[in-house]
Amino acid sequence: LSMAVNTALGTTLKISASVPATYDAAGYAALSYTKIGSVENVGAFGTTQEIVTFTDLETGILQKFKGTKDGGSPSITIAQDTDDAGQILLKAALASQNAYSTLVTMPNGDKFYFMSMITSMPVTPGGANDIPKIECALAITGQSGGTIIVEVLA
Repeated sequence: LSMAVNTALGTTLKISASVPATYDAAGYAALSYTKIGSVENVGAFGTTQEIVTFTDLETGILQKFKGTKDGGSPSITIAQDTDDAGQILLKAALASQNAYSTLVTMPNGDKFYFMSMITSMPVTPGGANDIPKIECALAITGQSGGTIIVEVLA
């Protein structure tokens, strides 16, 4: 059994103001996306669950249960480009109350679709030898049907 391990080089991030008709691979794939240019780093995302605890007073035994699910809030580092269509759309998403359809495509073709809200986009100008960067925060939101992240593996 061999595993194909590669670098993240070639990963792309795209967003769309459109909402899929269905929160599945077909629904997301039917949308038109805008690529975000000059992405340097995409932070961690994926579903985690809260642990809910209960201690029985009689026995003193701590019981644990799975609680709410969270898709995460990855940070995206971008070299600032005020003419880039994707970065312009990110600014519109920041000003909006709506969640945007988001697509992360890995170099091997694996795709991750999810709905996210842009919650911050501070600019760091840096020093004389730095590239001005944006640290964009995404808040991944789940859907009432139970979908958080849709994976389409190549």
